[in-house]
Amino acid sequence: MLVSGILEVNTKKSVTFGVAVLPADANTEEAEEKALKDLEVLPADFHNRRGVFPMAIEKENEAPWDVAERPGSIVIGDGKIDSYYPGYDELDKVNRSNAGNFGMEYDITVHTKGTGQYRLLFNPLGGIYEGTFTVWEKVIPSVYNVEGHNGYFGNKTIYDVWNMGVWNAGNDLHIHFTVAGATYLPFRFLLIPVNGDQKAFPAEDKV
Repeated sequence: MLVSGILEVNTKKSVTFGVAVLPADANTEEAEEKALKDLEVLPADFHNRRGVFPMAIEKENEAPWDVAERPGSIVIGDGKIDSYYPGYDELDKVNRSNAGNFGMEYDITVHTKGTGQYRLLFNPLGGIYEGTFTVWEKVIPSVYNVEGHNGYFGNKTIYDVWNMGVWNAGNDLHIHFTVAGATYLPFRFLLIPVNGDQKAFPAEDKV
C-alpha cells in the first residue's frame, strides 16, 4: 500500500516531524502512546529516497525563446538535463539523492519573444503519470489535471500528450507543480508554435 500526502506548516521555531502507522484499534490516547513506544523504525525502501530535500526548485531560461524560430521543450526528472537533488536521511544518518525529485515544488518561468501563439503540451516519457499543474501568463492561472480516461495516461507509450492551452509570444509563461508520487519519470513540456507540426518535434531541442 502506498500512502502519499502533503502537509504545509509554518513555524517560528525549528520543529521535528515524524510519520507513524498505528494499529486500527489504537483509538485512545493511552493506546496510541503505547503503540508509538513499541514501534520500530522501518528501513529505507529500495528506492532510497527517504530524507530531507530542498522544498522548491526554480528554473528559467537565460535567453528568451523565439516562438517563430523553432519548437521548444522542458525536460523534468531525467537526472541529466534536470539534476536530482541531494538530501540527508536523519534516520540512517546518510546522504541520499531524490531520484526524480518527487515531492518537490517546481516553479518554471519561460521567457519568450516574437509574435504569434504557441501550444503547451505535457508529454510523459517514462510511463504512467497523473498530476496537477498550474499555468499562467499574467494574472489568472489555469489548472490542468493530467489523468487517464480510457486507461492510464502515458502507459507503455511516449506519444500521449495533454493539451495545456494556447499562449502568447512575448509574455513570460509560468508553470507550477509538485512532482507527484506513484508516477513515472521523466516527462517533458512541449512548446509548439500554433502553425507548427508537433509530429516533427525534435526531441533534442530545449528552451
